[in-house]
Amino acid sequence: MMCNKLEIEPWWGRFSDVLPKLRYASKIFERASSLEEMLVSSSLKPLDAALGEHQRARRMGKNDRNLLGMALYSASRSRNAIMEVIGADFPPGRLLTIGFLDATGELGSEVLDAFTPAEELVDILDKVNAKRHIWMQNIYGEWGEDLVSCTDETVDSICGLFSIPNVFIESGPWRKVNEAAGELVRGKDRQNIHLRCKRASGASEALMSELNQMDKGYWRSAYSESCIIAESPLNIRNFESFRLGMVEVQDEGSQLLIEAAAPFIKGKVLDLCAGGGGKSLAMSDLAPDTDIYAYDIDLRRLNGIYSRIRRAAAKNIKTLSSFDEVMSAAPYDFIPIDAP
Repeated sequence: MMCNKLEIEPWWGRFSDVLPKLRYASKIFERASSLEEMLVSSSLKPLDAALGEHQRARRMGKNDRNLLGMALYSASRSRNAIMEVIGADFPPGRLLTIGFLDATGELGSEVLDAFTPAEELVDILDKVNAKRHIWMQNIYGEWGEDLVSCTDETVDSICGLFSIPNVFIESGPWRKVNEAAGELVRGKDRQNIHLRCKRASGASEALMSELNQMDKGYWRSAYSESCIIAESPLNIRNFESFRLGMVEVQDEGSQLLIEAAAPFIKGKVLDLCAGGGGKSLAMSDLAPDTDIYAYDIDLRRLNGIYSRIRRAAAKNIKTLSSFDEVMSAAPYDFIPIDAP
C-alpha cells in the first residue's frame, strides 16, 4: 500500500529556540567524546544522567549546557542515520557536531562559520537526509501492511529511521507498519512537562501565575486537580513555587496511580521501586500521617530523593539502604511496586 502524502513529520531541523552562542562549540563537542562513545555503544546508562555528570564535572555555564544538550539529544534521535554516513571511526566531536547542525535546520553562515571543514559537514548532512529519505520511502511502500508479513527491508528501515533495535518492533504494541511509524514519530516530539502541585492551598495557583508571567502554555489534567501539564521547553528549577517545594516534576500516570491507591496509603507504606522518589513524595503529600519507606534495588537511583525530601519538607519519608533494612522494618500495610 503506497501512501500518497507525507505521514512521518520530520523531527530534524525543527530547532526554533534562540540559538546558543557558538564561539567554543567545536571544543565543547570534542571534549565530550565520552558522550559520543555512549551513543555508539548504546550504553544502558541514562543519557540525561551522563550529560548532567559531564556538565557538572566541567562546570559548564548555561549557554554551553544548552549547546551540548541540543547536540547530544539531536544526535541520539537520528543516531542510526548519522552513523550510517560517518561510520564508527570518526574524529572526536564529529557525531555531536552533525547532531547540532541537524537540529538547526537552515545552515547559514552564522552556524557554519563556527565549524570546519564546513563543506564536508554539509556533505555529510546531505547524505544523512538522503539515507532518511530512502528509509521513509521503504516504509511508505508497505504503509498499511502487517508487520509480520512486510519485508525485512521495511523493518530495517523503521529501525534505522527511528534509531531503535529490531526487538522494539517485534515486541511493540502495534500490528501494522503505519501504527508503528506513527507511534514512534510521536516519540520524537518534544514532550510536555507534567507537574504535581502540593495539595496545600494556593500551590497550583502560584504555579499557574508564574507560567502566565513567562507566557508558557499549560493546562490542568482532566483527571487530577493537582496535575498541571506545561509545554516544553521549561526550566522548572527557576520557578519560586518549585524552590519552595510546592511543585514537583512527576508523570501524570504516576500521579494518577497514587491517587487511585489513596484508600490503601495508611499506616506503614513501602515504596519498593522508589527511583527518584516521585511516588513517595506524592504519597507523603496525600497522607502526611503515614510512615513511608523508600527503597530501590539500584541505590544510585535514590540519589535524587534527598534534595526533593528537603525541598518538600516531607517529615514522614525514610530511605532504606539495603534489603536487610527493608525486611527489618516489615511488616507493611501497603507496598506499591513500580517495577521496571
